[in-house]
Order: sequence, then structure tokens, then C-alpha cells
Amino acid sequence: MSRNIISLTRILLLIAVMEFVSCSSVMAVENYSQSNKTYYITQVISNKQIKLGANSKLIFKGGSFRNCTLVGNNTVVVPDGESVIFSHCTFKGTFADSKVYATNFGCVNDMKSKSYSWKFKKRKAQNTKLRYGTDNKTALDAVAAFCSGSKNVSVNFNGQFYTPVVDNRPGKSEGNSNKMVISNASGLELYGGSLIQGLYLVDAQNVKIHDMRFLGQHEVHDFPPLYSSSDIFNKSNTHARVKKLGLSQDLCYNISNDQYNACGLAPEAIYFVATTKGECSNMLVENCHAEMRMSGIVAGARREKTNVKKLTIKNCTFSHIYWQPIGLHSSEIIVDGIEADYCMQGVDMSNGANRAVIKNSRFMNCFTGPKQQTYNNVSGAPDWTYGNVMENCYYQINSTVEYVDSEPYLFYASQAANEDYCELRNMTFDVNTNRRTSGFISLAYGLKITDLKLNLTVNSQESNYDILRLTAPQGSLVNAKYTTPQIIINGAQINLNARVAYFATNSGSQLNLQLKDVVVNGSGQFTYPCFNTLTLVSIDKMQMNVPCKGLFERCKECNVNALNALNVSGVLYSSASVDAKSVSFTMKNSAIKTTADAFKLDNAITHKINVSQNQISCANLVNFRKVGDLQLSITNNRILSSSPQLITGMANLSTSQLKSNKFTVTGNVFDGTRQAVVCDRAYLNKYSSLFKNNQATSKVSIK
Repeated sequence: MSRNIISLTRILLLIAVMEFVSCSSVMAVENYSQSNKTYYITQVISNKQIKLGANSKLIFKGGSFRNCTLVGNNTVVVPDGESVIFSHCTFKGTFADSKVYATNFGCVNDMKSKSYSWKFKKRKAQNTKLRYGTDNKTALDAVAAFCSGSKNVSVNFNGQFYTPVVDNRPGKSEGNSNKMVISNASGLELYGGSLIQGLYLVDAQNVKIHDMRFLGQHEVHDFPPLYSSSDIFNKSNTHARVKKLGLSQDLCYNISNDQYNACGLAPEAIYFVATTKGECSNMLVENCHAEMRMSGIVAGARREKTNVKKLTIKNCTFSHIYWQPIGLHSSEIIVDGIEADYCMQGVDMSNGANRAVIKNSRFMNCFTGPKQQTYNNVSGAPDWTYGNVMENCYYQINSTVEYVDSEPYLFYASQAANEDYCELRNMTFDVNTNRRTSGFISLAYGLKITDLKLNLTVNSQESNYDILRLTAPQGSLVNAKYTTPQIIINGAQINLNARVAYFATNSGSQLNLQLKDVVVNGSGQFTYPCFNTLTLVSIDKMQMNVPCKGLFERCKECNVNALNALNVSGVLYSSASVDAKSVSFTMKNSAIKTTADAFKLDNAITHKINVSQNQISCANLVNFRKVGDLQLSITNNRILSSSPQLITGMANLSTSQLKSNKFTVTGNVFDGTRQAVVCDRAYLNKYSSLFKNNQATSKVSIK
């Protein structure tokens, strides 16, 4: 028996020796310069600078490098499990086709949390937890250096690796202290584990990052209110919202002067960027989580024109992100299945963001809604945003996070290129805030909204906010090809529990608005005419089931079909103060009930009014005050008036305006709540040909 064991041992030993000898690539341990060779590392090698041959391979068999500089040349590394094989080493050159662990580079898996009383400025101390452990900054820098320039390298972050967040006050650059900078990697895979360090990938190609957690210095806790300018706390000009919120400067976080690590935060979790002549493309981030960060995943630099494109972000979660979980300044992006909770703004698409699709995602406890915006880049030229879509997403806006300088909005869309539309499809916005709130804001740009659900509750008596608003764009960012922006809403269910100024208004520019299949319910109200100062309003099937202080004011052209608004306390249509050479108003198949006049025509410009097949309850049907050229057709309507005279002010019309080809009131059914005439009897008799085939109850005289 013992003889057989000795023989078997000799055979195995002989096979091992033959295998070692037959490998033509095996050389002396200190000599690594030959190409296409395999080296077995069986001992500790210290304090050497080693230049590896092209396409060489390092196979670790119990050995390691300590305090060495390794210069790779498409070098393959095969580690000996998860043990340390590079201790305090630096890397240059390129490595390829390697699967390594963070612990291979000396990372220590010992991050823990302990109870901590956190105090920021004069805010009341808050109990939280502080993360601590071995400082892995040097080891993680070694991982980043190993990956830079690599091809088809895979890194398993096999543990929870602590690094402190450095002081980042203005004037004291943090440099790369809080991030792993990986440049020019191709086919890189990063996965597993938990980091406080962020990932900063420059000119990366075909990168996959998955199943990683990016944490802050603290475990999650509430943030101080955020502000940008200290002017808001100026005692001589204290902002109204500061008074209402009961805030002072020593209770808030200043984004220009305060350290984010003072709030237990770390910087961006993942940042993709390209150099001026480089490209960062074909990236996938999947099943990752970020919390207590200034931002989550950022693609492209916000004010620099960089070539970052083709990024997919799937099934990631975010919690307690001070700015945006998703910041896109890049092209061809897919964001799918995101869950974000507690942030200032869920999605930012600006400066070069184009052809991005954000879908099937939920953004909870946000201060404000997403935005798409163009800024001038560092060279002074605009990086246009265009072709972006959000669909099948839920967005919750409330006062959980507070940005003192700003008012929340639902969606901010501005300055796109090439007559482009930003699109929102099957979106739900759930708003419950104590702050004055703006709606969908568009600046010189197109916005399409399909199948919108909006629940708007504002616990404020201020009413200076709107469902839709257009404001004048910055002059240098106006796209000359598209000077009249257009907002299209096709299908919307709006639950309004707020005092809202306008449904849609415009300031300093033009706006075309198209609405179809829109329903407004709730306990709220519009405190001004719903549609104000618009270039074109086109409505097809809309129900306004809330009180309205008028409907159309200072609009140049209105085409209305099937509008139901039965709780109106202002004018249906007023032409007063319209800044145009002519106005046009067409309405049919609608039901309107107002306590005021239906039409108030008070502008010495051309009026084209065509009203047919409607049910209108009003005071005066038409009140002529001042009119230029007139084309009036009121036909086949049912009209109930509370005034003694349905049409007033005919004395303000000239003989030429009262011609049958310009002035027609025919085929209507008139009724009144009191004795009335259609118009002044003198005009009714003199121009009877203009009032043909009308019917009336006994309360209204049509002769």
C-alpha cells in the first residue's frame, strides 16, 4: 500500500515538472520583458519597477507584488482567488482579459456604521449613523489605474470598502480625492460591493456597471434646506418665501460655500465624461443603488460640449440625493425602471441631452419636476437639447426637500433645436406642496403631452401659478427656425385642489396650444381667465368642472370644439388688449355657463367670430365696445341670457359692419331669466334681415 502511494506521488510530481518545463513561456522570476509569455508568481516581489512584455500573462500561485510599479502591455492577470496580490502597487500601461477582485489590490472589507449625533450650523442635532473603517483610497486608486487603458477587464468589488469624504470647500479643490478616475477603458465590467468613492469614467467604451452600492459618509437622513444666493436672506429685502418657511441662513445649506461632507454626503456616484477629442459610449448601468450623494448618475459635463452617448440605466434605485438622481448632458440614453426617493429634482436633461428616453420609472418626494434645457457651453455656443421622451413614469412633488431660491414646477422645457418636441407620455404628476407652484413651462420650444394624469394640491392661498406657462427665452438661445413654440396635450385627467391663476398663459413670447380630451375636476379654481395671451388655442373635447374666472382673454386665435365649462364667473371671450392686427374666435358643440358676458369685443382690430351649435348661458351674449373690421356669425345655438338685452353696444358699430355678409344672427333659440330683447329695438327693426329664423320664448323679443 505504501509503495503504491510513493509511486503515485512520484508520478504526480513528474507530471508537474514536465508541465512546468514544457511551458516555453516560463522564465526567471525577475525577468518579465518577453512577449507572449506566461509567468507564475509564487513568491513576494518587492520594490521593483517591472515592464511586462506584450501579451504576457501573470498567474499568481501564492506570490504577490509589494510596493512595485507594473507597466502592462496588454497583460493578462489571473489572481490567486481574492487574496492580496498587489500591495501598494502602481500601474501603468495596459491590462486585458482579466478578472480580478478589489481585495487583490489591498482593499479591506470592514466598513461599518456607528451612532452619531450630527449637527449642521445652528440646526438642532440629529441622530444618525456615521460610516467608518479602513481608508481604502490608495487601494481603490490602484484599481482605477489598473483599469485605465484596459480591455475586457472585470473587477468584482467583493466587499464594503470605506473611504472618507474629503473637505471640499470652495478654493480647496478636492481633485480626485472622492472618486476613482478610469480613463480609456474598453469592455470594462465593474460589479458588486459598496463604495463611498464615486466612479469617474473618461472616454470609456463598452462599459458595464452592475449590482453596486454607492453610499455617503452618513446613513440616510433629512437634508437642510438648500439655497444658492445669500441675497435671499437680505434683511432689507427678505424674500416672502423665507418668511413663510421660517428659515435663516444658519439653518440652510449653501451650494456655493458649504461642504457637502458636512452633511454626510459624497459626490456623484457615477460620472461619464469625454475629453474634447474623445468619446464615451455604449455604457450599461444596471441594478445599482446610490444614497446620500450630491448626484446619482451623470452623463456628460453640464457646461462643456462632450461626446457622451449610448448609455442605458436600468433597474437602479436612489435615495436621498441632494440634486438629481439622473443628470443627462449626452445623447441616445435609455433610463428604464428607476426608483428614486427624496431628491431636489429627479431628472435633468440639459446641455446636449438629446434622444433620451426615460420610462417605467418612479420619482418620489422631489422638490421640483424634471427639466430639459439648453445653456450656452463654455465656448459660448448653445448645446441644443432635443428629441427627449419621458413615458410611463410617476413623479411626486412635495415639500420634503426644500430649495429656498426657487419655486417648484411640473416640467421645464426650453430651447430645443430644429422644431423639435419634447414628449411626455402616460405620465402621472402627483403634487402636494405648501409652496407656490408653476406648471409645465415652455420657452421657445415644443412640448407634446399624451395621457397625462395630474393631481395638483397646493396648500397656499397664493394663486400666481399656472398649469401651463410660457416665458420669454434667453435671447442668445432663441432658435430662429422655431420662433412660435407649441404645446400639445392629447388626453389629460387633472384633479385640481389649488387656487390656480391660469390654465395656460404666456409672457413675452408666442405660444400655440392644442388640447384634446382634457378633463379638469377637483375642489380648486382658476382665479383668472383660463387661457391668457396665447397666439393660438385649439380645443377639442374639454371639460372644466371647476370654477373659472373667465375663459379666453387676449388670445389671437381660438378654435374650440366640445368645451364644457358650467361654472364661469368671467367673460367667455375678451379681445381687449390683444396685441395683433386681427383676432379670430370659433366655437361649436360646447356648453358654457357664465354669470358675465359671453363675448366682450373691445379692440379696434379685425374680429372674426363664428359661434354655432352651442348652449350658452350668460349675461349679454355680445358686448360691442370697440371693433375694427367685423365678421360675426352666431348660428344654431341655444342661448339663455340674464340680461335685458342679449346683444349690446351696436351703436358702436358702423353701417358697413352691419351687412348680411359680415353680421349674421340666425337659427338660434333664445331664452332669458327676465324680459329681454335680442338687441336694441331700433337696430332689430332696421336690420331685421340680420336676425333670421331665430326662435325665442315669451321672455325674449326677437322682433
